[in-house]
Amino acid sequence: MFAWSEVLAKVERAGRNDVGALGLRTVATINDIAVRAGRFSGRHAFHAHADEDELFWVIDGEITVEFRDRAVRLAAGEMLVVPRGVEHRTATTDEARVVVIHPSST
Repeated sequence: MFAWSEVLAKVERAGRNDVGALGLRTVATINDIAVRAGRFSGRHAFHAHADEDELFWVIDGEITVEFRDRAVRLAAGEMLVVPRGVEHRTATTDEARVVVIHPSST
């Protein structure tokens, strides 16, 4: 069992070496699926995952998931699955807390 407050505390305590490029920290692993939580800020580079889908779930704040042809704004409590092979990037105007779920290999 995980209390959301404990997950956020782990993210807050994470040093820069403990998180990935987006400031994500792995908080749980289910089979080969990683559940990562972190704080997003700014705009990141376009990229695609050839073999994996990726789920973004906004816990606090707002993010925009930008695609080459459109953008989807997500508010707290909303989630979006980006299908494998689709170029995307995330952007925020203010900091947001986000959970990302995808295969551990991503």
